Amino acid sequence: MKLPTIPLILSALAYETFAAPTKLSTPLSLKLTTSPWSSLASQLNSALPTISVSKVLAAVDHAGSAVTPASPLIKDLRFSSTDGTTTGWYPQGVTTSADSLDSGKVDGVEVLLTSWYDHTTGGPKGVRIGFTNPTTGKYVYALLVVPKSISSGTSYDALKGVHAGGIMWYGNHLYVVDTWFGLRIFDMNKILQVTAGSGIGLNGGKYYAHGYKYIIPQIGTYTPTSGSTKFRFSYISLDRTSTPDSILVGEYESPATTARIARFDINYQTRLLSTGTRRDMWKIGKTSIQGGVVVNGRFYFTKSHGEGGKSELLVWNGKASGEVVSKGAILPNGAEDLSYWKSKDALYSVGEHPGKRKVFAVKASRY
Repeated sequence: MKLPTIPLILSALAYETFAAPTKLSTPLSLKLTTSPWSSLASQLNSALPTISVSKVLAAVDHAGSAVTPASPLIKDLRFSSTDGTTTGWYPQGVTTSADSLDSGKVDGVEVLLTSWYDHTTGGPKGVRIGFTNPTTGKYVYALLVVPKSISSGTSYDALKGVHAGGIMWYGNHLYVVDTWFGLRIFDMNKILQVTAGSGIGLNGGKYYAHGYKYIIPQIGTYTPTSGSTKFRFSYISLDRTSTPDSILVGEYESPATTARIARFDINYQTRLLSTGTRRDMWKIGKTSIQGGVVVNGRFYFTKSHGEGGKSELLVWNGKASGEVVSKGAILPNGAEDLSYWKSKDALYSVGEHPGKRKVFAVKASRY
């Protein structure tokens, strides 16, 4: 999410403390809908070749790179010069194979995903997902699509008008936040290869995806039920350290300090929400929160200060008697979504601003 430039003095913010988030009783329940997308995605799967995650990663065609990280970073991945500076696309969300499976590998490989939204007028190309090799930094894109029926068969549209501020990969499901809508679910077992070329969907017996080689179809949505509070879905993360596994969703607000976070239990067998009713909700009381994740009951948040200032890392121990502690503006500019890689003890995020973009990580236990 783009923010105005705000100069920031690092030492002034280091270890500043704030009141703990306020526990809320506000109702929030989400309803799962799979029709018609699930069946239409299966039809697309029958019509197009399915590509495994390892084969997608083997087909990386963008010259990203891994550079030696400067403290406190433990990982620093750069995009190509084109993607690193374009104003046509903005990166937002991040998740990894360690979210998908506890082993940290999917189809035998480690992979890091980023979401990018089309920032051009009208955003016609929607949302793309970058599949990044976390060792080399090289990557390849797939386009998120919404299946539909047309007179000549099954087709799809790009996911237009969605900011994709956060993503979370769990089993075969890729969850994407859609600001005022809720959550969208895409099937990572149905990464489909299409014909390279302009246009979108089925045309002349061939499938296209705005020049991208791969598509990932939507198979369901979660939307707030009647009687639920209005909630701004700005970011999402998985917590594998809770019992059961859970997700955290949160709101971005600026300049208001009314942003909230909510936690939902998630089923490790179905890869769907356990009940759809939030377990907990809190008001954070801080502005410009771009990402959040929970590790062993400890909450981590990114707080952005625009293109001109580094991002803060905020930490809360999860206790009502605790405080939110700023660890200072130690993160790169424009830090967004957060994801935790358990075996690496790493908090991953991505910076959004042109010329300053990178995927990076810091050691969680250090904070």
